[in-house]
Amino acid sequence: MIESAKPTSFLEIDDIYVQCAWKHPNANTEIIAIFRDITPNNNISNFLMDQPLRGPWMKSANDLVIDQPAFRACSILAMEMFTDLNHMSLDIVKAKWIDQGGVVYDY
Repeated sequence: MIESAKPTSFLEIDDIYVQCAWKHPNANTEIIAIFRDITPNNNISNFLMDQPLRGPWMKSANDLVIDQPAFRACSILAMEMFTDLNHMSLDIVKAKWIDQGGVVYDY
């Protein structure tokens, strides 16, 4: 795993939405990526990243700032997840997530 980022939760909703969260030691919150299958009734998944990564936000003296090492590490993992979702079955992706120490929720 990249720079100590670890998977925490993988939430699948109706085979259409997947929300992945990672924790990084430098971050005060989890970093979340949301993916959506734009062709859910097709036999081939066609996921896109539905929104920008969320977090980690930290308070500085002047403004809100992004923790760069944590964001960078989780950005790489989010792009790996994007590739996996589009080239593997959801069952394989979920098994891989569990093997890496994350928890899978399937609704």
